[in-house]
Amino acid sequence: MSKRNDKLSQKQTQNKWIDKVVCKNYRILSPLNQGQKSSYFIGTFGHIYLAIHQIKQEYYAVKILQTGKNPNLAQSVKNEVDVLYKLNGNIGFPRLYYFIQNGTESFIVQTLLGQNLYQLLMQTPKKVFSLKTVLMFLDQAIQRLQYLHMNDYIHRDIKPENFMTGLKEDEIYLIDFGFTLKYRDQGQHIERQKNENVIGTPRFCPICSHLSLSQNRASDLESLGYLAVYFLKGSLPWMHIHAETPEEKIKLIGSKKMNTSIEELCSGLPKTFEDYFKYIQNISFDGDPNYEYIQKSFQKLYQTLGYPFDSKFDWTKEEIRNSQDNEKNINKQQQFLDVGRKSFTADVNIEELPSQIQKKQIERIHHLKIQEDLFLMTDLQLDEIQEFEPGLTLFERMQQINKQQLKKQK
Repeated sequence: MSKRNDKLSQKQTQNKWIDKVVCKNYRILSPLNQGQKSSYFIGTFGHIYLAIHQIKQEYYAVKILQTGKNPNLAQSVKNEVDVLYKLNGNIGFPRLYYFIQNGTESFIVQTLLGQNLYQLLMQTPKKVFSLKTVLMFLDQAIQRLQYLHMNDYIHRDIKPENFMTGLKEDEIYLIDFGFTLKYRDQGQHIERQKNENVIGTPRFCPICSHLSLSQNRASDLESLGYLAVYFLKGSLPWMHIHAETPEEKIKLIGSKKMNTSIEELCSGLPKTFEDYFKYIQNISFDGDPNYEYIQKSFQKLYQTLGYPFDSKFDWTKEEIRNSQDNEKNINKQQQFLDVGRKSFTADVNIEELPSQIQKKQIERIHHLKIQEDLFLMTDLQLDEIQEFEPGLTLFERMQQINKQQLKKQK
């Protein structure tokens, strides 16, 4: 199939969901961030849409993926759902509201967010962030990784596209848990093993990934360090490497990464960044990072430089905004409100579930004798709820429900 026909096919697949109701109550309004490099686009395997809940009149992101004939994508969806369920919408993580899977497609309803940090970086005049913005970002990003690690998962794909702002532009969210790995089970840390492939995005993945070794918590922090340097300098020493094949390029990136000293990597930056990388290097494979120490070191630098505690990132400054893009965004928001008004009317009101609704949903399904946060699956009907085998993940529970629904349809 030609590239032109392939794009046309993707467009047709994308548009077929517009104005459809999925997951019982979510009306699809429009693709999110169409035509941009975005965490809301999933290549040829699916798309993410803006949707409105027809009863609550609130807005959500709906991810629709073609998982039927792609076992790797199916595993990625399983990881995503299980991690979102475990994290339960904690500060800086999207909340899972609904998940269902049929024979060929998977549907995930989650919190609607803003732009990812790559998009925001590209909107700056010099394609870099200020030191103030990077330090404020690190303060939140370290908290996100600490909470993820506390819940026994490592991310393994830290990159600009996987950090997004919330609807409040001073909130940083960590997203995309398709590559996550449970590094600890019942208190027992995994052992370091050899992997067949590099896991993560080559320019930001840790050195151990290039060596085909298992990642750990320090690996996420190492990748975060590369991300911070990239934000400040607009480049990394191993970027812009050319090779004949992707495999050869990954090898060259790994070689350059391993032969770049910390001093060279952090040249021109405050010494705190050198100290950060040296500290990360000394963490053993099963060692516990001292997140408080790391966070305080960057906070001390922030205070020393005399930056105000105003929570104003570079992207909140009007002078770096593209007024034309802003006008387009405003028009798009109005279009979102106009779509489907034959069946509903609403003002933009994007909030988390009210506590009363949460309580009601918990009461409806409390008899499951599992975690009360199953109220996230807000549209389960009482006649669909059955007792589940103990120890099942949310993904496995939902598979049981899907099978029960299919039996009823037959």
